[in-house]
Amino acid sequence: MKIGIPAAFLLCATALVAQTNVVHTDTDPKFDAASVKPVTSGGIDQRLEIDASRFSVRAIPLANLILQAFDINQYQLSGAPAWMNRNLYAINASIAGPADRAQVMEMLRNLLMERFHLKTHFETRQTKVYELVLDKGGLKTAGEGLNWRTIPELVRFLNMGTGPGAVGWPVIDRTGLSGEYDLRLKIEMKADPDGRSGTWSVDYLAELPRQLGLRLQPARDDYRFLVIDHVEEPTAE
Repeated sequence: MKIGIPAAFLLCATALVAQTNVVHTDTDPKFDAASVKPVTSGGIDQRLEIDASRFSVRAIPLANLILQAFDINQYQLSGAPAWMNRNLYAINASIAGPADRAQVMEMLRNLLMERFHLKTHFETRQTKVYELVLDKGGLKTAGEGLNWRTIPELVRFLNMGTGPGAVGWPVIDRTGLSGEYDLRLKIEMKADPDGRSGTWSVDYLAELPRQLGLRLQPARDDYRFLVIDHVEEPTAE
């Protein structure tokens, strides 16, 4: 399984993990004020940022915002029209009082329902998955490259919707390992001629056994999907 991922998507995916740790008490939190505007290009400056008083998005597709707002991976999103992955948006919103990340994401969900008339539902489907299991010979912890302390951290990386970790199907931990380790995986990127972007090319079926003593085993399992029932281009701010 060899995949190529544009480096710009890694920047976007990395930026989307910003957090804040203050507390909010509203039962139905909404942004104090918010603007939603289409933008024509993003380049390498795609990001999502949260601080104690502001939520801002630069050049992010609606599909990515939904992944963040509902805490799902890309393959869990079903029924999305093509423009949701193509059209880019800038959002600037103010937060009236302290809020933790979960509450800010609830504010984002409310904003998407209001401005994009987004309607969704969750359903469980049986789908192809990869079970992460120990390979013969057992776990390997010597090496170099990206590192994780636990198997769940590695699984979260492999479950990324975009970026070098994406394998295309849900990854489920079946290793039985619960301790802390020094897990290291070397991943290389081929730079594009412009020097500002590139492509990650990773054969996880070969590299996980060779470098970590772990293996992706195809299987089928029940998995939760978010289904888009209705969505529209954003209304005026």
